[in-house]
Amino acid sequence: MTDRIMSIAVSGLEASQVRLRAVAANLAHAQTAGYRPLEARLSSLPGGGVAASLQPASSPAAPDTAEAMVALVETRLQFSANARAFETGATLWDLLQTIRRD
Repeated sequence: MTDRIMSIAVSGLEASQVRLRAVAANLAHAQTAGYRPLEARLSSLPGGGVAASLQPASSPAAPDTAEAMVALVETRLQFSANARAFETGATLWDLLQTIRRD
């Protein structure tokens, strides 16, 4: 059970990293003519968790700096939530190991 909690949390952390890469690239190239923005595409995994891939955005419009900043804040919040879930799983794992030894 705890391994599943931690695995799902790790997949969320990895998805946040992919999204952060997209946001960073879009901000870095906001003034680059002809640049096609990137986006993180997320999909649910069987049994829980999420997979993320970096893809060209469906709209070829130039990156919007304000939208990218909002995405950056959202990504930070998602990462923090998944980190807390991982920590909770690790705490539960430690507790179960302590009970097992007693």
